[in-house]
Amino acid sequence: NEKTEDVKIYAPSAKILVVDDTEINLKVVKGQLKNTGMQVDTATSGSECLDMVKKKKYHIIFLDHKMPGMDGIFTLHNLQNRDTLNNVIPVIALTANVGFGAKESYLKEGFSEFLAKPVSEINLKKILLKYLPSDILMEEEAGENISEQIEEEEIPENHIMVRHLNMDAGIEACGSKD
Repeated sequence: NEKTEDVKIYAPSAKILVVDDTEINLKVVKGQLKNTGMQVDTATSGSECLDMVKKKKYHIIFLDHKMPGMDGIFTLHNLQNRDTLNNVIPVIALTANVGFGAKESYLKEGFSEFLAKPVSEINLKKILLKYLPSDILMEEEAGENISEQIEEEEIPENHIMVRHLNMDAGIEACGSKD
């Protein structure tokens, strides 16, 4: 089994957009990318995503499928049919729909890939390594040096400890103690 620590990315010039109508999902992905140096923007709807891509060029967009109003597929089709800075970049579907044929269905709609929710840090980083331009991915050692500079975080006193909750697994899944 490969561990999260085995996949190191440090890409401070990478611009990532994560679109999800659930704030906690956005926080989890941002936490998982915290030590990568990447510039991570978030949007909570398809329409907000479409507004953001008019103003800024991204290297990759992670787009939730099931959102109220404009869902991920409709948003993707709008991205592809508009003359924006982002209509030819990789768009990754974020979805809990991982049943038989799901991948083929998302690829047929025009997504580059799909990522199952809840998002695992190892799978997220593998997709970033696959789709980010190689010239913006810096040496592994640079990422290690940055990680060494970040002090060990303490769990704040106001966090509620829940019986039977595996705190270490939660921290690994979210990317940090925050």
